[in-house]
Amino acid sequence: MSTLLKTEHLKKYYGKKKIVKAVDDVSLEIHAGSSMALIGESGSGKTTFGKLIAYRWKILVSGTGNAGFV
Repeated sequence: MSTLLKTEHLKKYYGKKKIVKAVDDVSLEIHAGSSMALIGESGSGKTTFGKLIAYRWKILVSGTGNAGFV
């Protein structure tokens, strides 16, 4: 199967004195023809992860790691 989306070690932290790890070292690979669901409790980083993917070019500015559509 061909890879549609791949992330490697995505991280996004907020705060200065108290660090909140909204997304911490997330790696995944989504293949053509497969389905994926992002589930979790309120405040677990689902929206932040989605924003990192949707705006992957900003990852270098506001987060760390690699993400891209293949």
